[in-house]
Amino acid sequence: MMMLVAIVLFVAGLIYAVIRITSPKSTHTKEQNYTLDEKYNAAKIEKQKEIDRILEKINKNGVQSLNSREKQLLDDYSKN
Repeated sequence: MMMLVAIVLFVAGLIYAVIRITSPKSTHTKEQNYTLDEKYNAAKIEKQKEIDRILEKINKNGVQSLNSREKQLLDDYSKN
């Protein structure tokens, strides 16, 4: 009888371990775990990429190739 209880507990432990390993650690996304500094720096990098893309477009095709959104972004970025 004791052997049967030990086997049941062992199997239950294995099932529990498999469930813990295969289930997600938390329901939070990685973005929610970023610090304010990391969020600020990521936004700054994205802003710089957008500026670089717009400036590259101007370099290749001239200012007249920009659409109104790009012109507005460039104007906004130049004020900051």
